[in-house]
Amino acid sequence: MRFIDAYFTNNERTVVSILWENDKKEVVEETVMAEANEPGWENLLNQPEVTIDKLHERTVNRNREQRALFEEQVVEIAKRDGLIYDGDHINTDVYKMFVRTIFNTELEEKEVKEQLFMFKLALFELDKIKDSEDRETKAALRKAETLPAALKIACDLFED
Repeated sequence: MRFIDAYFTNNERTVVSILWENDKKEVVEETVMAEANEPGWENLLNQPEVTIDKLHERTVNRNREQRALFEEQVVEIAKRDGLIYDGDHINTDVYKMFVRTIFNTELEEKEVKEQLFMFKLALFELDKIKDSEDRETKAALRKAETLPAALKIACDLFED
């Protein structure tokens, strides 16, 4: 059998998963304990391309790869289930969510203030607003007390 890959599968680094290729070109997985006198472990360490350091490095890299794949899957599931929206594609749910956010009257005062603060921060990150010379309108935006008022003032700044 030809060695393909190996990595630790637990935090204690006592269990190793080894991938081999057999004569039929099939991948065979073997799980061994990382212990002296364990035949599978000894066989792994006798492979020319395997060292303990390389095994640790491969484990770290594989964990990163697995994490990246997991994160991609989570994002795809969240998009599919409407939990997050892709701003690059037209989606009527995005606009519905925007309208519900701006004109929501069912929030507690504390939540409204938090939303308003975050909304204003996002507005002031827009180059058109940030670079505007209209100090009076920018001050009015800072003082806006509701999301619709802030949006209206931001639109005025944006259109100038």
